[in-house]
Amino acid sequence: MKPELIIISVVMTLIVFLPFYLLPLLQLTGYKKSIRLFKTQAELFRLNTDIMNSWNLNITGIDSAAQKLLVLQLHEEIKVRYFDLKNVKHTDMHVSTLPVIKSGKTENILQKVDIEFTFYTGEDKETLCLYDYDFNTYQDFEVKNAEKLQKDIQRLVMAHPIIKRTA
Repeated sequence: MKPELIIISVVMTLIVFLPFYLLPLLQLTGYKKSIRLFKTQAELFRLNTDIMNSWNLNITGIDSAAQKLLVLQLHEEIKVRYFDLKNVKHTDMHVSTLPVIKSGKTENILQKVDIEFTFYTGEDKETLCLYDYDFNTYQDFEVKNAEKLQKDIQRLVMAHPIIKRTA
């Protein structure tokens, strides 16, 4: 073989297979940076997160002993939300979909997933938006992950009377 042909073959092979190696590597470094940021925020609030979940643009952590929730959302700007679950009376999950007709079939497109917190202090309610179609169209089991988070939160909220009675 001619040396030029060998060089061209090596360069073409690198061009084809290098992205398959570099893209996951770059994605992993971004994920590690966001986890590191979450851990620094948890240290700032003095939380020992024993229940952690990460999906799409959300990283959530629950400290079961202190009954606190920390949510890190990575949109255009980084949003840090902190909830003291000892003050939460009840949580509701709201899922909104939009029916769209595609090729003769009705398909529901997920628009928004929210968890609404009701507190003991009164009528004030706080909403945690876990998914919004306007910010991110990529749906990575959003409803399933939100239901899991809400179930973990609800388990801690329902345990309030038990904890108070045993103390």
